[in-house]
Amino acid sequence: MPIVYAKNMFVARKNVFDAYCEWFFSFMIDSTREVLRETSLNQLKGFARRMMGYFSEGMLTVWLIKNHLRVKEINMVTVPGL
Repeated sequence: MPIVYAKNMFVARKNVFDAYCEWFFSFMIDSTREVLRETSLNQLKGFARRMMGYFSEGMLTVWLIKNHLRVKEINMVTVPGL
């Protein structure tokens, strides 16, 4: 298992997806509000503006490990210009 599953992309049965969303949004909204109380996104540059995105990617990986889910990795294709 990699250190982090980037992009927050996964395919799962509805009950698995619902369980993830219930867990994730139980803290993510409040966490984002707390960060925005202390930091203005206008003050951040480049990748720092994605701090909550990076946090959420890490949390997906934590959830997958915590729930002992089987993961099949599939390569992602990026097409420049689209």
